[in-house]
Amino acid sequence: MQGMKTLQTTGFYGDTTRWFIGTVIRNTGDPLELGRLKVRIVGIHDNPEIRDADLPWASLVIPTTEVGLMYGRGPRIGVGAQVVGIFLDGPQSQQPLVIGSIPYTLTPTETQVRQSAERGGSFEESYAQERERPRAVEAPSPSQGEAPAPASVPTETSTSSEPSLQNAAVSAGSDKIEQAFNFFMSSVGGGYTAEQSAGIVGNLIVDSNSFEEGYIDGTKTGTQDGYPLYGIWQKDEFEWAGYLDACVNAEIHPYVLDSQLLWVKIALENGTAGSAIENTSRADHAAIEYMRKYRRPEFGDGISDYNDPPSDTSFFGNAPSPRVDEKIRVANALSVYNTYGLVG
Repeated sequence: MQGMKTLQTTGFYGDTTRWFIGTVIRNTGDPLELGRLKVRIVGIHDNPEIRDADLPWASLVIPTTEVGLMYGRGPRIGVGAQVVGIFLDGPQSQQPLVIGSIPYTLTPTETQVRQSAERGGSFEESYAQERERPRAVEAPSPSQGEAPAPASVPTETSTSSEPSLQNAAVSAGSDKIEQAFNFFMSSVGGGYTAEQSAGIVGNLIVDSNSFEEGYIDGTKTGTQDGYPLYGIWQKDEFEWAGYLDACVNAEIHPYVLDSQLLWVKIALENGTAGSAIENTSRADHAAIEYMRKYRRPEFGDGISDYNDPPSDTSFFGNAPSPRVDEKIRVANALSVYNTYGLVG
């Protein structure tokens, strides 16, 4: 009940209701893991000097068809969604509650239009041109765990929490699985240990069907609850649109493996999954942390076999329910570690 404490101590009875409309700028990283959002609210957070990190966490109303204690399906609102809600503390406007979303059509920003004009063609055509760009040429194989020195190494110079992309080097490896494994062990990919990298890659193998080309080049999508899922990480259209925008702005090819691996690395760092994975020392534990804190597939029946660690328990102190494909994700992680992590 920790997430409700502040809501129950404000003396709010509905007499000072204040409505708002805003845009979701973050849907991960809630320290209470209640699915709360960071929302930039029109008329209140318009000043660009207000940092995303300083925005209050917005609670959500979920349907009465759900249990209400974060069992079953969690909130599905994506980054970029336009939402409507009320402030539970009225004029103080520090306790937003999102009650729904307003569908809208995405249009290019002035910056995107200008960049498209500079390249020639419309904004939509620029995406088509990105798909037709020549793919990167694989570099000679370096020692295990190190990516070749890139022409432009990603640097974290911006204080914004918005993901940014710069060119990633092509990781060495005899196949895409080994390339991904080596990427996450490299400094560009986050510098994870062999066990942690195997845990990440074990999940991506399931989500992308062993890095099937269709998931990389954008010609194939997955589905969950009738919604399309995109990329090797199988996330919703809002995150996919953000990824495409970042690729266009950084002038890198979105439909190649290394660009998508770099996006996964940035997404893990911007949420709670990255630090959770860094605290693990086993491939199976790393796989579970990635799955529960980033991928978040649907719950399955029964009790999870993997809860020591991570100690992800329910509100009643019971072991967590398993996730769909939980065992195969762990098995893949262990296989990746045994195949590539024990070499050398």
